[in-house]
Amino acid sequence: VENNKMSQDDIEALLRSAGISDSPAPEPVSDIQVDPATRSQEESSGGDSSYSDTFTEYRGRTKLLQLYLRFRGMYSGSVDGIYGSGTAAGVREFQEDNDLDNDGVIVWDGGNTFPMMFPTLRRGQRDSDSPALTRNRNIAFLQTILAEELGYSYVGEADGIFGSNTEKAVEDIQGSGADGIVGPLTWDQIATLLE
Repeated sequence: VENNKMSQDDIEALLRSAGISDSPAPEPVSDIQVDPATRSQEESSGGDSSYSDTFTEYRGRTKLLQLYLRFRGMYSGSVDGIYGSGTAAGVREFQEDNDLDNDGVIVWDGGNTFPMMFPTLRRGQRDSDSPALTRNRNIAFLQTILAEELGYSYVGEADGIFGSNTEKAVEDIQGSGADGIVGPLTWDQIATLLE
């Protein structure tokens, strides 16, 4: 890895080791759901439940969630990949702001909360709430992750416009068969790179 940027071979090797590359999209992980009260009890007791064992495998997903919540000003804790009470509170705040069930639970690639936080993004896309705007806060978040967390500095400023540099960084992550569209599989690839 040179210049804080992973080569295509490094990315493909990482994705293969995670079982992502050249394989169908992973099944939604429904066991990520957790009752925040139960999680808090586990954390305070130091318990090691099957939930926490399973969830640890997907620490990059929780890091991505924490980074998103921080980007939106809904989380101020550490980005550690642990779905604790602060992360659950941020999810509840997001849910409340978006008129969703306010339960603090998010299901990867499922439910109502995930697609609002991590929607499908593509070049030339406009904000669906304000079609006249060319800037999109979810695209700005993607650009922030690409540049600041994954080292794709050529993406440039997080301006919320899905241009050619953003598309190139996405295609670099996707590898062979890249389409430049950020859907659930690509969000998962990004999360894997955050682990």
